[in-house]
Amino acid sequence: MTVEVNELAQRVSRLETENRRLKRIGLGLAALAGAVTLCSAAMVVCDTVYGERFVIRDTGGRERAVITAYETRGLPQLQLMNQKGQKALTLGVAEDGRAYLEVADNAGKPVRSFFAVGAEGNATIEKPAPQPEKKKDGEVALATR
Repeated sequence: MTVEVNELAQRVSRLETENRRLKRIGLGLAALAGAVTLCSAAMVVCDTVYGERFVIRDTGGRERAVITAYETRGLPQLQLMNQKGQKALTLGVAEDGRAYLEVADNAGKPVRSFFAVGAEGNATIEKPAPQPEKKKDGEVALATR
């Protein structure tokens, strides 16, 4: 019986030693994983997306916002659409370099206003000049105020 007790004591001792070694290895691996996680969290990653057109769609698949420089010959433009998919608001840069804002009425007809900085440094909003009217025979007449 003493032989069996000695064998059992040796086996328990060996198991305890193996258990301690596995705990140390596990603790070391956990510490290493934590250090890697902390190091990767400290790095700042800034992804940049390049493109000529960026579209945001709602859950129904309708376009709700568009950032583009494609349809506008390279001029930046932000369009926001209403629930019907019609342009409701457009913010952009015109060919002459002035910023503009177009707001659509209920019929969807846009009204464009330009932003400017006055001589005193104040921001102003300018209505666009009236567009020339076409005559019935195709000639162009200048619009008057």
